Amino acid sequence: MYDILTFFYPCFGIKLNFVHLPESVVAILRYHHDSQNKHAAPGQPLVSMVNLAEKILPSFGIQEHSSTAITSEEWFALGIDPASADKLIAEIKMQAEEARQTAGNFP
Repeated sequence: MYDILTFFYPCFGIKLNFVHLPESVVAILRYHHDSQNKHAAPGQPLVSMVNLAEKILPSFGIQEHSSTAITSEEWFALGIDPASADKLIAEIKMQAEEARQTAGNFP
């Protein structure tokens, strides 16, 4: 399934207008790899948040096929001090692990 999604992924954004999703959702899906694009505005700040989240994925062992470098400007745009980025990522990892353990308790 991942291979199919990867193959069609670039075309996915083009098809979004045909399913009548809200403009903000379309912007998030279409511009999360290009959060500075002027057309991303209807989906902000979520476009930038998804962009940042994707860049953090490798720290969870999940490969991402786009740049993982996070600039100070990207942190500041979301109101996050870049000096606290490492601590924030560590907290996210801890919460993700807690969620994984909790999910494992359900049948």
